[in-house]
Amino acid sequence: MHFLRYFEKGKGYIRYRPPYAEYRKPYWKDGAKRDFSDGLGRIIDQDRNIFYKNEYGLFSFTVAEGMIPVGDHELSEEQLRIVNKARPAKALLLDFGDAYLICEFLKSLQLVEVFKSVFPEEADTLLSLVMHRVVCNEPDISVESWYDNSYICKLFPKAELNPSSIDGFLEKLGSLERLTEFFDKYYGYLNLGNKSEELKKIIISDFAELNCHIHESNAKASLMAVLDKASGLPLHFNQFLNDDDGVAMQETLRQLSGCIDRETAEFVIKSGCDTDFMIASNIPVVFRLPANENLYKSLVLAEVPDIWQFENLVVYNEILYCVKKVLVKHSDASEGEDESSVSDNAQNKAVAYVVLEVAKLGSDMAEMIQEYRTLKAPELPNNATPEEIERVEKEINKFKETRNFRFLNCGIFIIVSTVDVPCAEILPLYDANQDNEQMIDFFINNCNAIPLEAHSEEAIRGQMLLSFMALVAGCAVNNKLKTFEYGIQGALSALRGLKVEIKNGWATVSAANQTHKRIAKALLVVIPEKFKIS
Repeated sequence: MHFLRYFEKGKGYIRYRPPYAEYRKPYWKDGAKRDFSDGLGRIIDQDRNIFYKNEYGLFSFTVAEGMIPVGDHELSEEQLRIVNKARPAKALLLDFGDAYLICEFLKSLQLVEVFKSVFPEEADTLLSLVMHRVVCNEPDISVESWYDNSYICKLFPKAELNPSSIDGFLEKLGSLERLTEFFDKYYGYLNLGNKSEELKKIIISDFAELNCHIHESNAKASLMAVLDKASGLPLHFNQFLNDDDGVAMQETLRQLSGCIDRETAEFVIKSGCDTDFMIASNIPVVFRLPANENLYKSLVLAEVPDIWQFENLVVYNEILYCVKKVLVKHSDASEGEDESSVSDNAQNKAVAYVVLEVAKLGSDMAEMIQEYRTLKAPELPNNATPEEIERVEKEINKFKETRNFRFLNCGIFIIVSTVDVPCAEILPLYDANQDNEQMIDFFINNCNAIPLEAHSEEAIRGQMLLSFMALVAGCAVNNKLKTFEYGIQGALSALRGLKVEIKNGWATVSAANQTHKRIAKALLVVIPEKFKIS
């Protein structure tokens, strides 16, 4: 006789709807009566013989039909509550190291509060998108899957990250009011309103042309970024659609006029920007002279032969240089402009610094020798006419001049400055531009700044502002991790190996290795082992 037995654990048999059941089947073995029993787990619906057991899940059972799976939709709300309570809690395994350490570091700098204040009603969405750009070098289309597998989903649980929500969010974020509000709060955070004495070096980058697509039409977006050397953080960015450099420069200076002092600011600009406009605006300019300029060739031929003098030696970053200073007119250094087209201010004298990098001299010379081994000077043909002799002699002289210039140009570059600074200070001043190049590279390649595709200019501005916030966060982290041998990307990659298991309201962090601990120490963040989570 087969039957079901209902009971309550630890209390024996009870007739009236006890919470547990088992299937019993008596049988004979070796002349003795025995019972086969199989626990059916918790009773969910005794009238329909529905039970729940961790081993089998939710099912119905009868002696005639056996076990049949049952779906949650067949239960009432109260029954489903009982089942969910009986089900074991699932452990959630998330990427922890990059999200937690970066967020805690940004909180310690109060940058998270600055970002939140711009869009408080959708702060979780904003911060999730910013963190995605910082720690995950992937397009926005992957943000949902990244969010679900990262500890960010616990830090910012109210984020709306489906594609349609992101499009609407970017349009709202890109309004001119929010853009102005962000920079007002950001400048307040950097304490620029007081024109601090430390704010003496502002770097304006080259204009990076970005292709963008707005409402079924293509456009060029000129991007200009400004770096504050005092804090090491990006200060400002401007994005101009189908505009020229001069207007972009003037508009940026106008927007920055309330927080910089032109008399003490140093603008470091690479060749190719509107240097004449900068000089006309009484702003110091430092740039590298292109090697194809006539002034470059004349300076090399005139100044390099006697540059190897003890008084010209300069040591910078443990590298030996020879630097020679020469006065020139800035109009001579302008790129291909007639002297009549240059303003009177641009006619002011500038200083050219002819620089020989000693460490590069040998490699450049070896490359030149290898090249000229395969080249031969023109030769006079037999029975040449006077015209041919004159032509070949000119070619021979030109060949010798070119070879001599190549020889003198080994290891040489020339910096032009409108401000006379000592030779020992020109290299650090020019080298500051490298920080800005790295910033622009991180902005374009790691912050999803391109490609730009949107239905409106507001959405373009929203995307650029979001990328700028990610750039601020990335630069803040990078300033702390400069000593880490793999840089910010290597650090983030290493931190992704640090996981967290969330179960029953508790978060248990996997064991941190020495690399994780070094990064955490650099960021001044403590890695927890176990903590309560809501």
